[in-house]
Amino acid sequence: MGFHKAAVRSLAVMVAVLAGLWCVGGLAPAARGQCQNRWLPGPQFPAQEPGNDNISFCSCMWDPDGTGYQQPRLIVGGLFSTMGGQPANNIAMWDGTHWTALGQGLNNFVVAVASFNGELYAGGLFTASGSNTCTRIAKYNATTHAWTQVGSGMNDIVRALEVHQNELFAGGDFTASGATAVGHVSRLVGGAWTQLAGGGLPGQVTSLHSLGLSLYVGGTFSSAGTIGLTVHNLASWSSTSQWQDCLGGTNGPVQSLGESSGNLVVGGGFSAVHGGTISSNDVGIFVPGTPGIWISGTGFPFTGGVPYAVLGNQGSPTGIFATTNLAGGASSICYKFNGTSWSPVGTGIPSGMNGDMLVNYDNEVVLGGSFATGGVGAQTLHNLAVLHRNNWSPLRARINGTIRTFASFGSTILAGGEMEQSAPDYSHLSGIVTWSPTTNTIGSYGTVRGTVNALFFSSNGITLPTLYAAGSFPSAGSTGQTFNNIGAWSGLIGTGGVDANWSPVGAGFNGPVNALAGFGTTGVGINRVPVLHAGGSFTLSGATGCRNVAKLVSGAWQPLGTGVASSSGAERVNAFTNFGGQLIAGGVFDTAGGTTANSIAAWNGTAWSALGSGVQNAGAKGTVDTAVVFNGALVVGGLFDTAGGVGTRNVASWNGTLWQSMGTGIGAAGEEATALAVYDAQLFVATNNPAGGAGNISRVYRWTGAAWVQVGTGGDDAIYALASFDNALQAGGAFHSISGADAIRWARMSCFCAGDFNASGAADVQDIFDFLAAWFAGDLNADVNGDGALTVQDIFDFLATWFTPCV
Repeated sequence: MGFHKAAVRSLAVMVAVLAGLWCVGGLAPAARGQCQNRWLPGPQFPAQEPGNDNISFCSCMWDPDGTGYQQPRLIVGGLFSTMGGQPANNIAMWDGTHWTALGQGLNNFVVAVASFNGELYAGGLFTASGSNTCTRIAKYNATTHAWTQVGSGMNDIVRALEVHQNELFAGGDFTASGATAVGHVSRLVGGAWTQLAGGGLPGQVTSLHSLGLSLYVGGTFSSAGTIGLTVHNLASWSSTSQWQDCLGGTNGPVQSLGESSGNLVVGGGFSAVHGGTISSNDVGIFVPGTPGIWISGTGFPFTGGVPYAVLGNQGSPTGIFATTNLAGGASSICYKFNGTSWSPVGTGIPSGMNGDMLVNYDNEVVLGGSFATGGVGAQTLHNLAVLHRNNWSPLRARINGTIRTFASFGSTILAGGEMEQSAPDYSHLSGIVTWSPTTNTIGSYGTVRGTVNALFFSSNGITLPTLYAAGSFPSAGSTGQTFNNIGAWSGLIGTGGVDANWSPVGAGFNGPVNALAGFGTTGVGINRVPVLHAGGSFTLSGATGCRNVAKLVSGAWQPLGTGVASSSGAERVNAFTNFGGQLIAGGVFDTAGGTTANSIAAWNGTAWSALGSGVQNAGAKGTVDTAVVFNGALVVGGLFDTAGGVGTRNVASWNGTLWQSMGTGIGAAGEEATALAVYDAQLFVATNNPAGGAGNISRVYRWTGAAWVQVGTGGDDAIYALASFDNALQAGGAFHSISGADAIRWARMSCFCAGDFNASGAADVQDIFDFLAAWFAGDLNADVNGDGALTVQDIFDFLATWFTPCV
């Protein structure tokens, strides 16, 4: 059951009264209980003002730089003047952190958006963007931030845009582009809108969808092309066969088209398909073929609730989703089809509201339309919501790319990976995100134009450290220099800001760098620092041969002997650690310095040596992904079934002389150990299994000294990094949740005591105030019961633990 904010605020007043009684000694916490290890969200971006001030009509994903380092953006068009509390005329862009306007926007509603050849297109009823004429169809220039008309524009509303066979098509109410007749559907050729081969359509086009060699067109029409082919509101077009009927089409207007498992999902105001012979209320599924097959949607739940948007199950999330529009009495405005029946999706959006758009953003369903509130607790939505744990909630700010590595220095931790977005202060954040628990602030190291796989702080213990970042990127910062997959950040911010502090490290490498470590030292006195070593999948630094491993000497990269190599297949270094006075390198290789060494070897500063017979998998070389020192032994994880000939699954220890199993190892078939860390004097390992199972692709285990014990229920996507920081085990990866924690890509596990909310070591009145402040701010740290939503139950659960605080 949801609760109104006003009622909850009354409850908050009661909580404050209880706090006052505590202050004067009238109440006191009861006997202490034990805190429990629990997964919680990692650092969160500040909550943003949700949605817009009127209605959301359409959406698409747009990658501003194509195959470049920038992450795809969510584009939403509609009829609004603000988005996320910022001025935006009818179209806006979400980068995972903030909503921003696209230039001056457009002067009337936008009902269609599409990405074509890396550029963003919009269609609707508008006629201008600022002083630029844009007659119902326009293109956005990401460099100048200006909208310009496409061709001669259109003489009426553009309702649909679609890319088919590397061409852009438009559909709508229009009949001409300038002096060219185009009949409600047209394609862009050489910058001009042209008639389709075979002619146009006599009635309104509301939707387009490319599937295979055919472009499917839906709307309200009974014929197609110059020959007047009989069709029923749905037709397909191809450049070779031109117009074709879709096996009788539908007996009413088609409003929306989508795709599911290679089939066409059709939504609209109809009661039957296949020439009226198959009952299929409002939604049907067309299987392409000659002549094709219609499958009934078995009756969308509410007659009159026309599906203005459908979303198929390409990728994730799975399922066929459809919205309702003005469906009086409906218990939901979005439904999901499991192949046999429909069920409402999400809770709490009032009946009678409109659902006009659906899009898959970051593996979550985003719904747009006309609705003010919804979800558990009647949250403010403002016409845009994301489906999370079957609950509609505001679109949450999140790290928008996979976390690959962690590094900490002092009171700050850095996460490196594939994120690229704006920081809370609107500065650019790319490749690296920082977090300070002292101030609970997220920060930026500027622009790393690609993926960061490894981070290393080099310090003499006196002056500010140098941060090294490595991975797969051509450049970083604002100097314009070539980096070749590795760069250094000086730590001092000059007049050019954080981006001015990046510089190349030697000549870099001709392939990705996966690992960084310090081994040995160089320099004297205040200039004495660790010697930087790099490992990855490369063969050259400039003109210098470096087979997958190298060290930095006097500003240039030098090889470590003949490096590590494979006689055939892949070869790379994935992990470094220092053990027994040697640098340990793990990865995928046959030899190290010419010596047989199955995927793990030791470098003593002058020569390579094998660690026994290394690790193997099914009789061939295994994979080492991670290594750490624990209780005086080297522990490695990866994908292997033996270590030194000893049977063990994916994790093993080396005591300097022999390999030993740790229990029977971990994981099932296909499960790979990807990260190790020591936290609270205990050893933890993360594993990934692409095959998943029960919705869990990743898991975390703890070593008891005799066996591995799973910690929690696992994550819904990969974990790539673990680190001990701020009295918690930090986890990073591609996941959206771990063990129920509502944590997008960053989670932390610690001994959780809800009563001591601010972790001061005591449950006192300040914890009540801090909890309420977090709860009202939408901070998921206040999700005490871990159900993924902030509800009044969290307040009750917090009070229960406050009165019985933890040890």
